[in-house]
Amino acid sequence: MPYAIVMHIEKTAAARIVTIWNVLAERDHFGRVKFSDEQIRFNYPPHDTLAVVDAVNPDVLVETLKPMVAGWIPLPISFDSLAVLPRKPVAPMLARPNVTVELLQLHKEVFDALPPNSTSEYHRPKAWQPHVTLARDISPGKLGDALAAVLERWRAFETTLDQVALVYFRQQGTSWHVQEVWRAQL
Repeated sequence: MPYAIVMHIEKTAAARIVTIWNVLAERDHFGRVKFSDEQIRFNYPPHDTLAVVDAVNPDVLVETLKPMVAGWIPLPISFDSLAVLPRKPVAPMLARPNVTVELLQLHKEVFDALPPNSTSEYHRPKAWQPHVTLARDISPGKLGDALAAVLERWRAFETTLDQVALVYFRQQGTSWHVQEVWRAQL
């Protein structure tokens, strides 16, 4: 079962990301989603994923995270860029923060505390790219229009990552099952 260790964007700034999700999920004159409504369907607050862990007991994960996170403070972070990953048949669009030493240290602390080989390659220290997902499933033919729609509303912003959570998630077709297992305020 996959679990994600995430850091939440504080609520005021998170609303800015939700606005972008709503722009991408707008419907055309036929009632079809223009670009992507996946993040709306995912129905979980904007966050940066530190690690995705599979086949580990969630109680063990929580007990690993509690003492570590107890020493953390809210982390200032600024988002000033967007990224589109060149993938097919669908392309992700991401909000990218300025990567800081502090953010990389928190990520490495989490990674080092996890059982060996329990995370995906993508979430290992030399490969991990912090981001907030705006959409994972935009068709390449719609990327230009999707980016133009987002840029009409996008403004760089500063915020804090102020909570850590352990989240269970599973996708079945186009539906998501998401359950927060544990959360800590920083």
